[in-house]
Order: sequence, then structure tokens, then C-alpha cells
Amino acid sequence: MPSRREFKAQYGYLTIANNSTDVDYFKLAHLQAQSIKKYMPQAQTAVIVNEETHSAITEQNRKIFDHIIIAPEDLTPKFGPFGNEALAYSLTPFKETIKLESDLVMTRAIDHWKYGLRSRDVLFPIFVTNFKNQAVTDQYYRKFFRINSLPNIYNGIYYFKYSGIANRFFTLVYQIFESWNEYKMCWKMAPDEASTDVVFAIAVFLLGEDVCTNPALSYPIMTHMKGGINGLHPNADWTNHLYSQLDQDFNLIVGLTKQWYPFHYYVKHWTADYDRT
Repeated sequence: MPSRREFKAQYGYLTIANNSTDVDYFKLAHLQAQSIKKYMPQAQTAVIVNEETHSAITEQNRKIFDHIIIAPEDLTPKFGPFGNEALAYSLTPFKETIKLESDLVMTRAIDHWKYGLRSRDVLFPIFVTNFKNQAVTDQYYRKFFRINSLPNIYNGIYYFKYSGIANRFFTLVYQIFESWNEYKMCWKMAPDEASTDVVFAIAVFLLGEDVCTNPALSYPIMTHMKGGINGLHPNADWTNHLYSQLDQDFNLIVGLTKQWYPFHYYVKHWTADYDRT
């Protein structure tokens, strides 16, 4: 069991938002937090940022977050652009955390999920849906997974709680990022740079797929808007092909379909019309 920690709340939603030269990730996180508060007004929201991003946060921005956490270390220079994901466990202010990628918005309340999520100390989705709310198992984007028989998990939304197993999982994640040049030699067609998808899948493989997934549950789950998952060209920008409308109450229509699951829009500029900061 990890050493004792002080937590700000039992349960909450966490994202990481470090701005880059071409994407304002904090704006994405702000929209996400607004969607969470719309559907679950009592929910606790938290964002992890680096010093540079923190310096640009306004008082208006702060109102939507219950917790803004400055990471004591930026891991991206040595781990690559996804390296800060290894900090989620050590920095979360919650005893139980739903971790979200910043380019995701809520389309309904999901707080009732907590009762099933607690069946595991760490719990990942094993499939996603397309914009028609149909379950899809990704094939095109996951050749590395298939050729190495890795668990088909998704990290856009997942759950973990303060526990020995979660501590072991994130220790593995840190070690894999840190030693990627050695780890990648053990896998066929390994990418030169470690990504969260790949690192988390390897960590789940090493810890045990049955430990980190629960096929008996239909959640956690999200809608994933990569082109190939939605019947488009694998490299397509879905916003050029599908109508979408997000109203002030965070009701979302894509195509002619009301969105039902947490919506991982993936194409960052989609939020341009919905900037509510």
C-alpha cells in the first residue's frame, strides 16, 4: 500500500492541460470542466498544469475548477509529449479519480458509474463508440497492439483509486516512459517515441489485463472521433464531413445523432465555436 496521503475529496474528475505552441489545452480543459459541472453540479474537477500554463490562467478560468495543481516537474523533456500522464496518480487530489484527456466533453451525467468502477482499482475501457453510439473495436490504428497481443485498452477516460495496485500501475508507467529505449526493443514494430496508448497497454499487460479491465461492465466508455472509427478516411478531419452542434446546455448532436457518451472530439480546433472562457 502506498504511504498515507491527504485528499481533497473522495471522488472527482482530473485532466492534464499543458499548453503547447499550437494548442491551448487549458481552454479545452475549461470547456470540459463546464460540461462536467452542467451535468453533475456537485462534481469535483481538477486540472494539472505546468508553471507556464498556470501563469496564463485568469480568475474567470479558476471559477470552474475546484483544484488547480501545478506539477512540481515537467516530464515531457525527458519522456516525450505524453510523459506527464505518469503524474496522474501522485498528483490527483481525489481518493477516487476519473482521469480524462482534455479534448473530451460530457454529454450526460456519469456519476452513477462509480459503483461499477469500484470493481477494480484501475479500470480502462476495452472498446469505444462511433458518433452513432455504436460499439467499435479499433483495428486500423492499433497494429502495434495486434501484432504484440496487447490489451485493447483506451486511456481517454479511465478510473483509478488510491491503492497498492494503482500505485504499482503508475510506477510501471513511469518506468516504461523512463526506460522506453530499452522497453521498445522487446516489442515488434515499437514506435520510436513512447505514447500514452502504448505505455499504458504495456503496463496493463505486465500487471494483468484482468486486474485493469472488467468485460462484465459496459463502462467506462467514450465516443472516439478519429476518422477511421467513424467510417471516414483514417486521416480525415471529421469536422469537415459531419455536422455538429453543442448548445449552451451541452446537448451535443453529431450528424443526426444525439451524443450519449463522453465525447472525445480529438480534433482540437472543434472547440473554436464553443470557447466559453
